[in-house]
Amino acid sequence: MRALVAFEAERAGSLLNEGTPLVGSVHGRLKLLLAGFVAGGRAALDAVAAAGHDVLPGPPKPTKARLMREVGAVLRRARREG
Repeated sequence: MRALVAFEAERAGSLLNEGTPLVGSVHGRLKLLLAGFVAGGRAALDAVAAAGHDVLPGPPKPTKARLMREVGAVLRRARREG
């Protein structure tokens, strides 16, 4: 089960990375919403990885600090690529 979760997490991370440039192509509230979505996904994937891809005991949850760091990283990356 862990191998499957790791595989799917890698796929999800790739999709989030592919969608990140979209954040730089929009403005205002939509930009913040998209950045939050991408950052939330990345933070969740980091939490899953930190749990050794063992999600059966319960869903691993990122910290708020980790989520905020991810939002900043997404917005910076979107600025560079946009």
